[in-house]
Amino acid sequence: MASDHPSIAVAMEDDPQPLEAATLLSPSSSGPSFNSSSSPSSSTSTPSITSPWAAGLLISAEVVGTGILALPFFCSVITKPWGLSYLALNIGVNYYAGARLTQAASIVEQRHHVPPILDLLELSQLTTLPNLTLTIYYTNLILVMGSYLLTISTSFSSLLYPLTVPSSILTFLIVSILVALSLRLNSMAKLGKAPTYVSITTILVVVLLSLIGAKTTADQPPPTAISPFQIPGSLSGISFAVSSQKLLLNVRKSMDSSSKLKINEALFVALAMYGLFYVITILVAPSTVPPLLLNVLKDGSLMKRIAGLLLSVHLVISFTINNQCLCHSFSNKFNVPSSKVAFATCFFVWAVSNGIPFFEDLTSLIGALTTVPLTLALPVLYAMEAEQSDWNGLHGRMAKLIVFVSVIITVSGVLSSFWKINKDWTTTTTTANNYK
Repeated sequence: MASDHPSIAVAMEDDPQPLEAATLLSPSSSGPSFNSSSSPSSSTSTPSITSPWAAGLLISAEVVGTGILALPFFCSVITKPWGLSYLALNIGVNYYAGARLTQAASIVEQRHHVPPILDLLELSQLTTLPNLTLTIYYTNLILVMGSYLLTISTSFSSLLYPLTVPSSILTFLIVSILVALSLRLNSMAKLGKAPTYVSITTILVVVLLSLIGAKTTADQPPPTAISPFQIPGSLSGISFAVSSQKLLLNVRKSMDSSSKLKINEALFVALAMYGLFYVITILVAPSTVPPLLLNVLKDGSLMKRIAGLLLSVHLVISFTINNQCLCHSFSNKFNVPSSKVAFATCFFVWAVSNGIPFFEDLTSLIGALTTVPLTLALPVLYAMEAEQSDWNGLHGRMAKLIVFVSVIITVSGVLSSFWKINKDWTTTTTTANNYK
């Protein structure tokens, strides 16, 4: 998503080239926000990536999403020095977890004599934790799409300011149109990589516009009091923005045989690229920053309207891809018509966006409940199982440490998020359309 984080590459059963299917860039941030294939049979493709640099760029494009728009706020909660330190730690752990994930995939492929594995969901089917992965995965998709819908309503309000349509009605209209659009398109694979490049370009321009046109300190509202209970939620929000495993196996699968062994090099390139952009964003952002970076811009200003339009484009692409991913995956796995899955998704996503109409709270919850388990804990567990390693060895001790810390972040982050959600519901009168 990191997406968000985020963030998903959709490989439909009728799409022979996974990377040519629309690639989600978010959100995170991040995670995924995560890769999906409708079935293992969709894993045949023609390798199209020959350079670790190209692969690293694609991974970066997948990760950078809405998570970056909350990153300055989360770092301001725990102070910028601590925020940057935790960000650096996350980048290091993500590299290790990603390397372990690719190692696990290689071993499982050789052991079961299967083609290159497409994603973590496919890998989990050949291990002992498929149901846990599946549950977290679908939960991630619903929550991420709810976050997209919430943020779309805000970006629309910025574009059309002053907009007086109630948030619940606006989000219902938007989700209905988007679900109908995704069903109409069936698959965005026909558009090739264009959605990928459009999406990453728009989110980067939104960040740049927000930083360039930020209000002066005097124009900004006074900083609100920070409670220690917000810290775990902020940590999980940062983890959401950094998560890098969402597209890793998909990129690995699409590299040619001579480059496939360099996937860890590609991961390093990606983490260095978007990690540097994250650091710059945090350092340049105002000291008093709203939960959604877009809102540093003045309401009704031309710059905010432009940023709102671009953010809307990014979110519409991301939402459509995620919805197609969920519908095709769920439909093929449980033999349910895609249309029924789409309409059920419409209801649940609308409920999420209106039940938790606070961008930072929903981002924290996604990071704690789904991103940390999917992109940190599960990859090292799968690697330990695939290698049948000694838990007292180096990798075993690292795995125990990562899983232990992941459990702490997940539990404390979920509790912190629900505490903050309850606090926001009882203390604020704003809606998803005008919260600051």
